[in-house]
Amino acid sequence: MTIAAGRTLSKSRILVVGDGLPTDIKGAAQNGFAAYFVAGGIHAIDMGDMKTPETLARTYGLIRHQFADLKLAGICDHLHWN
Repeated sequence: MTIAAGRTLSKSRILVVGDGLPTDIKGAAQNGFAAYFVAGGIHAIDMGDMKTPETLARTYGLIRHQFADLKLAGICDHLHWN
């Protein structure tokens, strides 16, 4: 259980969204949270364009290799807030 905004939440109800593998994604893995990786952030040059199946598969494999226990909810290039 985790406390957020004064409420107790199950870890299964928390999604970490982040662009940093050694910070955001690692933190999610270490704490048992699901994660959504934004590949177009600080790792954009390393990850490449997520529009091709090959690049997406390579990125997925890289994350799986580094964080075997991570519940990876998804990968995208960028997030846009309206």
